[in-house]
This record gives sequence, structure tokens and C-alpha cells, in this order.
Amino acid sequence: MAKLCVSLVSPTPAAMASSARRALRAGADLVEFRVDALPRPTPEVIRRLGRGFGKNAILTVRSPREGGRHRLSAKRRAELLEQAVQAGFGRVDLELRADRNQLPALREAARQNGAALILSSHLGHAEEDLETIARADLRRAAPGELVKLAAPAESVLWAFEILELQRRLSAEGHAVALLGLGLGGMLTRALGHLAGSPLTYSAHRAGEEAAPGQLDLETMLRLRDPQSFVVGVVGTHVEHSLSPAMQNAALAECGLPGVYLPLPLRSTDDVGRFAAAARSWGLRGFNVTIPFKEEILAHLDDLDPRARLIGAVNTVTSRAGRLVGSNTDVAGIEHALRGALESRRPPSRPLVIGAGGGARAAAHVLVEHGLLPSVAARRTDQAESLVEELVPTAPVVRLDEVGDQEPYDLLIQCTPRGMPGHPAGSPVPARSMRPQGWALDLVYMPAQTAFLRAAKRRGLRTVSGLEVLLHQGAASFEAWTGLPAPLSVMRRELMKVAR
Repeated sequence: MAKLCVSLVSPTPAAMASSARRALRAGADLVEFRVDALPRPTPEVIRRLGRGFGKNAILTVRSPREGGRHRLSAKRRAELLEQAVQAGFGRVDLELRADRNQLPALREAARQNGAALILSSHLGHAEEDLETIARADLRRAAPGELVKLAAPAESVLWAFEILELQRRLSAEGHAVALLGLGLGGMLTRALGHLAGSPLTYSAHRAGEEAAPGQLDLETMLRLRDPQSFVVGVVGTHVEHSLSPAMQNAALAECGLPGVYLPLPLRSTDDVGRFAAAARSWGLRGFNVTIPFKEEILAHLDDLDPRARLIGAVNTVTSRAGRLVGSNTDVAGIEHALRGALESRRPPSRPLVIGAGGGARAAAHVLVEHGLLPSVAARRTDQAESLVEELVPTAPVVRLDEVGDQEPYDLLIQCTPRGMPGHPAGSPVPARSMRPQGWALDLVYMPAQTAFLRAAKRRGLRTVSGLEVLLHQGAASFEAWTGLPAPLSVMRRELMKVAR
């Protein structure tokens, strides 16, 4: 099992020491004092921390180039590192490139004082040859020294590459810890112990991360459980997803040793490789969001009947190593539209806006409730494909011609319009909305989109995509865990993080 080290970046020595004591009591193996976070780290501060925490502590002084919080010269960093060796720290972290000239002297000082060195490197680009650099660093290391290498992981595929390299080098007997930085890098923190990493790092609490991609101590401790598991959400803009906050709150509430992570992919070309890696590394499951809900189908081992009929998957569950796709968007949309579907005067002119995976689920819900929707999309060929497979008699409307039709009394907005990173505004004009009707936007961030605001001004009853997210997420949670979803906890967390 990898040793768990909590990185501390408090602005004062007293706060660092207080956090260190709490972290060690909670179950951390080590604490790392990032003294570059202190405005004026003095020899007395180093001695006091060394005496107080000794072999349970690592002292690190990052250079500005590698993420240091305050600008310290190479000479000053070298002095602090040497003082740390003499102060009784168990390990001292040396930047292999920036501090290379100090390595011989620090190595000798560490030998005389019973300390060990961590030889760190932080790469600037994911495209650098990680294996070549790691092996070169390992050749520079002396016995008892640990090589640590951190690399950006903007895509979860790069995180899987880091894990694979960690597994190979560990199997060869090398003392090396490979870490991913950034959103995709979270996966290397959650699964590093399975790859043989001897050391991993966490933040003390969420919001106190010393490096991008660190998970909090409470989460990392849960992942030490032999039954621990990873789930997550796959998409191109998952940095904006509210699902991690909602699902992690549900996992904690149920006392489950799991974590739900954002799993960013760059393009549809990556979907097959991701599915293979998820299967190989034992992910328990994952949600699928824009734009992969249809592309994922070809890379799964099986589909449940509803997902097969709809032709889109938003939830994948691993069952005995096989990836099975389902569509919990249906459950989310049904709950969100309950008021409209169960009203005494149900809608008579529904419109589905969009033709992707969410639109397919929405069309399926309407058909199951006896309604015949029109489908409007920018690409009419995509809309015609949806209609042919799901609603053969449904009219197809070009998106820019929706305003010329008779107004609709139930509009379901299923495009990414309004999401961060996508065009703003409503995809349809207000004149296409019939007053006293209903409007649902599958976009949930922001909670009140331009589409919903226009519908409200027009006199329609509006439903936020947060309702869809909540109920599809609850169905996904139950598929992965076999437990009833703690709906009130999930709703509370969503309301806390939504804006």
C-alpha cells in the first residue's frame, strides 16, 4: 500500500503544524511541509517543524518554475533544504533540474543525518516522453532515494498512460512515484496504489490543494479500503460538471469507499481507448456526457433494452469485467416532466430541440407517454436519423425555422447551447413558445439558461436541468452500488454548488 502524504500549504508555520497534527491523527502516514508557501521561511521555523514531526515529515521548497508559492532563489532553497536534513526531517524533496548542483552536498548531508532524498521533476507538457525522463531520473538516483515525477494530464487517457508506466517501473523494482497533474490527473491519485506507487499525496481538505489534481485526505483514506472503487463522468467539458460534488456526497453519506471523478477526453477518437482502459483498470462504472453518448455504444460489451432502443448511453456499469450501457437520462427527464405529463391537460405540441443522446432520451420519454414530438436540429440529417429510429411519424423541423411554426406547448432543450464553452442564448425564439406551456432545459449550468428565462417571460412553466441531473444521477448511483440513492443529500449538494 502506498504511503499517504498530506501536502500542507498554510501561510503560517503554526497553521502548518496544526494541520499536520490533525492529518496524522486522521490516518495520514506522512506530512509534507511546503515551506515555499511561507512568506519568510527561517532556519528556526525549519528546526521547529523538524523537531516536532521528524521522520513523519517531508520538507519541500518548490521553485517558482515548478509551482512555488513565493519566489526564493536557488541559493536560499539550497540552504533551507540543508537545514531540513539537519533538523531531523525524514525526507527532503529536491528538484532534480533546478537544484542539481546541490545534489552531491545534500546527498552527503542526508547520509550523515539519516534522512533520504526525493528527486522531483515536474514536466510542463503531457507530450513529453515520460518514460525516457523517468528512466533518466532513476539512473541519477542513489539507493534509498525516491524518484517522483509529475506530468500534466489534461486527458484521462494520459492519466492511464501514467498509471501503466508506474505499473511497469514498479514491477521492475524501481522506487518511483508518478503523478498526474490537473483534472485528468485525479485518476492517478485514486489508482496509483494499484499500479505499485510507493507514495501518493493529498490535500488536507478540499480547497487546500498544493498541486492541481490532488484529492482530499478523507477521500484518499476511503480509497485505502480493499473494496474501494472509482466511478466518474466522461466528456469534453467535465470541468463544469456538478456530478462529482453530488455523487461524492452520496458515496460519503452511504459510507462507501468510492470516489467519483471527472474523466476528461479530448475527442470521439479517444472513446474506444478510454473504454478499454476503464475495463482494464477496473472502474466500477461511469456516466457519459456530451458528446460521447452515441459514440460509446460501439465500445461496450452489452446494452440494456432501453439503451439499445434509444441508441444512446449515459451510464455504464462494469459487471464481471463487462461494460454494460444503460440510459438513466430517461428517469431524469420523466421526473423533471412529471408536472407536465401528469397534468389534466397534457401538452399537445411537444418539441425536442437537438438530435444527440439527450434528445433521443427525451423523444423516448414523450413517445412512452403517448405524445408525438417534433424534432428540431441544426443538422436535419441527424434529426431525421433520430425520427427514423424512434418516432417514425414525427415531423422534422430545421432549427432556424422553428419560429415560423405554430407555437409549441412543451419544449425540451437538448443541445449544449448555454453551457460554459458553448454559444450563449436560446436556440429558439420566444414566439415559438406557447404561453401556459412547459419548458425544460437539459443544460444545468447555469441553472437558469437564456432559454428558460425567455420561456418564463413568455409565461411558460420552466424546469431546470438540475432536476434531470439529480434523478439520472440517482439512478446511476443505484446501478453502481445496489443501494437506494440518498436523494435529499444529493439535492442539497446540488443546490450548494449550482449557480
